[in-house]
Amino acid sequence: MANDNKVVKFRRPINFNLGVVIFLIMFIYVVIEVIKYFSGEQISVYEVTENRIADDDTYQGLAIREEHIVNTEESGYVSYYVGEGKKIAKNSVVYSVDQTGKVYDLLSKNEQQKDLEQSDILEVRECISSYRSSFKGSNYRTVYEFKNKIESAAMDLTNINLMASLSELSKKKDLGNSFKLVKAQTSGTIAFYTDGLENVTVDNFTEKNFDTSRYKRVELRSQDKKQEKSSAYKLITNENWNIAVPLTEAQATKLAEKSVVKVTFLQDRLYTNATFKIIERDGKKYGIVGLRNYIQQYLPYRYLNIAISTAAVEGYKVPKSAVTEKEYYKVPTSFFTKGGDSNDLGLVKVSYDKGGKQNVQFVATDIIYRDDKYSYVDTSYFEKGDIICNQNENSKQFEIREKKSLQGVYNVNKGYPAFRLIEVLAENDDYYIVNKKTENGLNNYDHIILNVSLAKQQKYVD
Repeated sequence: MANDNKVVKFRRPINFNLGVVIFLIMFIYVVIEVIKYFSGEQISVYEVTENRIADDDTYQGLAIREEHIVNTEESGYVSYYVGEGKKIAKNSVVYSVDQTGKVYDLLSKNEQQKDLEQSDILEVRECISSYRSSFKGSNYRTVYEFKNKIESAAMDLTNINLMASLSELSKKKDLGNSFKLVKAQTSGTIAFYTDGLENVTVDNFTEKNFDTSRYKRVELRSQDKKQEKSSAYKLITNENWNIAVPLTEAQATKLAEKSVVKVTFLQDRLYTNATFKIIERDGKKYGIVGLRNYIQQYLPYRYLNIAISTAAVEGYKVPKSAVTEKEYYKVPTSFFTKGGDSNDLGLVKVSYDKGGKQNVQFVATDIIYRDDKYSYVDTSYFEKGDIICNQNENSKQFEIREKKSLQGVYNVNKGYPAFRLIEVLAENDDYYIVNKKTENGLNNYDHIILNVSLAKQQKYVD
């Protein structure tokens, strides 16, 4: 009877809910994918559009002008009355010489204060703006050029005031025999620096003249006393001038047929048309850019950074990050035929069974690219060593072996990546301009993978 009161506990069976398990697995998977999506770089898509790139090469050129240094006839303190880059007429006053320094002191004391004109302010602003846009940390010489140009602008304004002071002072006092006004013996454009390259011409320049580390510039306007026969100023007596630029073989080839080019001055992005010719000196080739304008504007510079444009190339604009290469098998174009029961283009593949019996199979395949003799087909249709035959030439056979890498992008218009060929016509640092008429190429407004290297890492494309 005792055993009748014994209670035996019954374990409930574990209810295994398959739906809940599947839901948990899917939930964990979604969470992981979301985390991966927001924590890593994503595949981006770029829309192809028509654009153009100017086929430009940049050069550092040597400015060559007709320059003549004018020396002082006697020692003394020199005051200038003409601004740099200004045109002066024959017999116009350029500067004065004060042998004792007394008149120079009087001029300084009586110098009239003059408010800046709007044009003066604009000139200084343009000088600063040009420096800011062209400055590069790797080219410190531009700092000195900027300093010289600002000092020149300040001296120009000072000289205008000096001329006004001289006019007033001459009415009040006899300036004496120790003071002399010096006039220009010939007309031209005036400059107030020397650099030892005044006698360089298109016919005698050398490779050393392009070495900027050797360049030394001497400013002629100063408050120091000048000695007799020292440099006072220089005149540019011809409005026509040249820029000589060293050329590589590739650049010389590209410019060989050019007699007129578009030149852009990189200091301020000003551009103009110029004559052009190529000369050879000491086994090296140089381009000679001939100009008729802007000699005053670029007078302070001996070395000028310019771009020479030959032509603007039009096509589809494609980012370089979207471009990759894909391998294709190379086969003779003459081996292509159409299928017996269709109009599909393809190749006839030949194989043999163990008994040596020949089997013939038509493989439909598109021609991705073709040249004069060969066509290129996708590697997924064939394997290395496969035999194809030309039924139109007595079943002539060809063994598929050689591959070629073709340049292209991945088009995703249909939601999956499809390789499209490109032919590069021009490029800059970030983009290519590609041919609009490439067979199996791109169309306007196509969508392509922008970061193709990431797509390959994620095995999004083969």
